[in-house]
Amino acid sequence: INAEYMGSNCGRPQPLYLQWAQRISEEFYNQGEVERKLHYATSPFMDRTKDKTDFPRGQIAFMTYIVIPLFEVGAQFVPDLHWAVNKIHENKHHWQLTE
Repeated sequence: INAEYMGSNCGRPQPLYLQWAQRISEEFYNQGEVERKLHYATSPFMDRTKDKTDFPRGQIAFMTYIVIPLFEVGAQFVPDLHWAVNKIHENKHHWQLTE
C-alpha cells in the first residue's frame, strides 16, 4: 500500500475529491448490498441506508487517523506535499460541516 492509493484523492481540490468520494461510497454500498443479500452483517460504512451519517464519519476518521498522519510525515521529507495536506484538511472540514 502506498500514499497514492491510501489518500491521494483526499488531497485533491474539493470538487474533484467529492466526485471520487461519491464513487467510493457507491462501491462501499454495493458491497453492503451483496452482504445483505447473503445474510451477512453489513460491514461498517457499507450501509446505504446510513449514508447521511456513516459516510461523513467514515471520511473524517479515514482522514484523521490514516491520511493526515501519512501525508504530514511525507511532507516532512517532500515539502511540496504541504499543499496536499492543506487540501486534505479542507476536505475533512467539508464533512465536519455536514455532521
